[in-house]
Amino acid sequence: MSEPHVRVRQDSFDFAHPCEKQVQVLARIPGLKPVSYLLPTGMWEQVRTAEWGNALDVAHEYYATNVWGDTAREAKDALRTWLASTENRLLLTAAWTADLITRDPAVRSMVTQLTDERDRARRWAVGLEQENAELTRRLAEARAEVLREVANDWTAHCADHSNDADEVWMECPCYWTGELRRAANEAEQAAQ
Repeated sequence: MSEPHVRVRQDSFDFAHPCEKQVQVLARIPGLKPVSYLLPTGMWEQVRTAEWGNALDVAHEYYATNVWGDTAREAKDALRTWLASTENRLLLTAAWTADLITRDPAVRSMVTQLTDERDRARRWAVGLEQENAELTRRLAEARAEVLREVANDWTAHCADHSNDADEVWMECPCYWTGELRRAANEAEQAAQ
């Protein structure tokens, strides 16, 4: 066993009193001794669906306040120390999630549905990125074409009155032709 596993079940564990049910929280953690907590049956709802780390916290708290002379105290303290590590806690949560998906058909169905939706959203995102790139390219081409046409028109207009006085030259759109050509060249480079 390479992953931690916790089992929570309700059954008769006391051979002296077989009619009385108890809740067992059994932890099997790689590198540690297996640890079992027996809790009153009234705690069943509290630990039955709890995330494993939380179920172990509840069980440990119960033992710390209500059980004296526990023969497995060292093993339980080692488990408590192991649980104090964030990395181990995350490992236990991941194992609980995987176990829940395996055991519960409703959760499994929900995970499958969410996975399908995530994959569909990723495909849409890729499609939108491709469409955006294509539209950006086409916009750059259209802009470059408009700028070329305007620059050509202004160049032709300039040739008609190139000997005019400076005041007329500044009022003519041809004065700005150099700026337009530079913008047209930049748009062409961006389109490539």
